[in-house]
Amino acid sequence: KVIQEIQRESGSKVLIEEVDGVGIIKFFAPNQEAIEKAEQCVKNLIAEPTVGEIYTGKIKTVKDFGAFVDLGAMDGLLHITDITWGRVSHPSEVLKLNQEIQCVVLDFDKERERISLGLKQKTKNPWIDAAGKYPPNMKTSGTIVNIVPYGAFVKLDSGIEGLVHISEMSWTKKINH
Repeated sequence: KVIQEIQRESGSKVLIEEVDGVGIIKFFAPNQEAIEKAEQCVKNLIAEPTVGEIYTGKIKTVKDFGAFVDLGAMDGLLHITDITWGRVSHPSEVLKLNQEIQCVVLDFDKERERISLGLKQKTKNPWIDAAGKYPPNMKTSGTIVNIVPYGAFVKLDSGIEGLVHISEMSWTKKINH
């Protein structure tokens, strides 16, 4: 796909060979101008991604810990904690194989050739307005999303969960989970 794009834009034939573990790019073009255009296309593709910028990619694989996203020249990791502000048990609940997404570059480690991506960072953090929307001692309703020995987690809004401690569940009797 990338090679076809370079060939289309530059008018050159592109051949990539591997010699002793190193990728060699060869250009076959009718003139020097076409070769220079092809070289520039390659430089643009392998340029360092800018942290904070939004890139379009395709979900390449989905794992328990996140998803790998094909950004064209490189793959990036979209960690499960950076998919949504809410609770996700498995990335496949939100992402599908070959799905095209727009994600934010969170970090780029040039030495290790790793790109960290975020999807939730494209939206506002729901906790920014939570204090104003849910002031202390306010009565509200929500959905219980998890019960643990020390209480229950209640979902109040998308990305907003709170703990109701076991000691707050009843004033008249002792609750043991």
